[in-house]
Amino acid sequence: MTSQAKTQVKEESISAATDIPMKKAALSRLLNQSERDLKNYNYANYNNEYNANNQNNNQYVQAADIEKYSIQFQGCHTIKHWNKDAADEDDIRVSTKRLVRYRLVPYASCSKYNPWLDESHLLKSIKGADYGDYVVDMDTFVAAYLDTKAEYQAFYAGDDDVNNGDDGNDGDGNDQYYGYRKLYYNDDGNNAFDINDYATCAAFDFDGTDDMYMNDEGNAVQYYMGPYCAAQGGSIKFNLFTDDTCSTLAKCNGGSTRGADCYKSATGNDLPYSKDSLVEDPCIPCSENYIYLMNAPKGGVNQKTYDFGYPRDSCSTLYDASGKCETNMKSGEYDYACDYIKGIKVGTSAEGYAIVSKRSTVADGFIGLFVVGIVFVAMYIVKLKNILKLHDSKHYKGSFYVESKI
Repeated sequence: MTSQAKTQVKEESISAATDIPMKKAALSRLLNQSERDLKNYNYANYNNEYNANNQNNNQYVQAADIEKYSIQFQGCHTIKHWNKDAADEDDIRVSTKRLVRYRLVPYASCSKYNPWLDESHLLKSIKGADYGDYVVDMDTFVAAYLDTKAEYQAFYAGDDDVNNGDDGNDGDGNDQYYGYRKLYYNDDGNNAFDINDYATCAAFDFDGTDDMYMNDEGNAVQYYMGPYCAAQGGSIKFNLFTDDTCSTLAKCNGGSTRGADCYKSATGNDLPYSKDSLVEDPCIPCSENYIYLMNAPKGGVNQKTYDFGYPRDSCSTLYDASGKCETNMKSGEYDYACDYIKGIKVGTSAEGYAIVSKRSTVADGFIGLFVVGIVFVAMYIVKLKNILKLHDSKHYKGSFYVESKI
């Protein structure tokens, strides 16, 4: 699909937003995911490279008992590559691919697993360690994470949309959520939007029109909103961009203001998740019984005997879309992404930050091979910041437990 075609789809979905239940970015996300499925982009250990042909994993089905595990975010990284869909001079030539690395660790002992220990150190620190390593595109991770966050809010706030057919908005313009699986933001009655619509990069309108803002020359500019890898790989935040791959930060006020600050300049409000990371919880339970588990007394859940039920939909979706390395997972069986994942070496500094200790030869080999295929520009992680925020580091001394909110 060309960039022009993508833009046309977005514009059509904008104009039809009041007529169909699927909003513009939700449609964009569906189309983008379908495009990824058609291209069969996956992660392989064939020659330590990113597998563009899905040579070894197109037959898998969900095997691991993921309902017994929790998602543990480790960090994100960015790949710059040539945008082969660029159709005209205004299209971005070098686009951004963002990936997230995470683990699945046993629910009952999630607090014991240091997110940044490598395989050898983790196996030494925890006898019989049971975990899987995964990598997935950021769009999929963010969509799944927002779903879990909205489920939690809907349960504790009362889901008027489900129970009463109401939208849950009390009319004061300050509600931060409404309905099931939605996170809703309303700036003083204007610029209302559902953050779920921007789990993947999508066109954003300040005032509900396509040409939502003027640049310094008085020309209409289409802006885009989406998640990006911030804090040098330690957090996921939202920002404002000027291209449909969310690679180029927006500029305004003569170039002195950029990104999320342009949103604040235009609206007087902060862009959601532009200052704090979207990922707040170190342990996200994958069991459908997560509400019970969250309220159970500490140590009250036996990992071996408790019936965890079915996995949450968001966890299943995330798992199925991920590159997998389950060599240390008791119920896992996939290892095709191990070399790719192990190519990113992280350690922890004395200040409580996760940092790259060295660039592995595996990662270097991957980079060299990728250059041949699609003009690889850069793949790096310089520093993975502790995404649980430095002031929470006290929870990570001896026990890595921080109570999950979702």
